[in-house]
Amino acid sequence: MNSASSTALCNSADAYFWPWRRWPEFAQWPAPAESLVIVPMAGFTDWKLGLPLDAEEVVSMELLRLALNLAAPDPRRVLVIPPLRFVFGTGPDCAFAADPDETHQFIAEVVQSIAASGFRRVLLYNASPWNEELTAAAARDLRISAGLQMFRINLAGVGLNFATVDTTEGQNLQAIVAAITGDTADTFPELLRSPVERLAELLTEIDQWPALPHGGRITTPTPPPNSA
Repeated sequence: MNSASSTALCNSADAYFWPWRRWPEFAQWPAPAESLVIVPMAGFTDWKLGLPLDAEEVVSMELLRLALNLAAPDPRRVLVIPPLRFVFGTGPDCAFAADPDETHQFIAEVVQSIAASGFRRVLLYNASPWNEELTAAAARDLRISAGLQMFRINLAGVGLNFATVDTTEGQNLQAIVAAITGDTADTFPELLRSPVERLAELLTEIDQWPALPHGGRITTPTPPPNSA
C-alpha cells in the first residue's frame, strides 16, 4: 500500500497502480500511446465454494500483482486502475448484477476516459465467467469506435475458472482464497505458480506488441486504379 494513503483501494502492485501516480507524472509520461493500461473486472457471485462474494477480486488481483512482479515490465509502460466491480449475470447467485446496455456503457466510459489521457492500449482483465462474452463485445466495439488497441485476458484462460464447482479446480480456488487471506499459507505458492507464470507470459507478450499504425484508426483500403 502506498504511504500516501491509510486505506488500500484494492490489492495491487504499487509500482504500476494508476491512483498512486500524481498528475504531473501523467503530463510528462514518455509514450502514453505505447503504454498498456490494465482494467481489472470482478463480479460478485456465490459460486457454492464456501467463499465470500468478493472471491473473484481477491484471487484475480493477487494473481495480477504476482504476475507483474514476476514479469517486471517498465513501470512507465504498464498501469493498473482499480477493479471495476460488477457482474453481467441474471442468476439468483449473482449480486449487483447489471443489464447488458449498462454494463457495456460502463466499460466504454472507463476505457474512453483512459483514452482521453492519451493511452491507446487497454487490457480488459476479467475474473468473472459471467462477464466473458460481454467483455469480448465491448473490446471489439471499442476497437472499432475509438480506434483503441484492445486486449483481453479471462481468469479462466490462465487456469482459474470459478464456474468449476465440483472439480479439483474448484477445490484449488477454495485453498487459494484461504491462503491469500492468511489461513493456509503453506499451499499458496504452488497452487498459484502455473497461473501466475502463464499470466506473466501473456503480459510480457502484450507489452512487446507494437502500437497500431495510424493511431489505431481503421482505414479503408484504397482500391487500385482501374488499369482497363
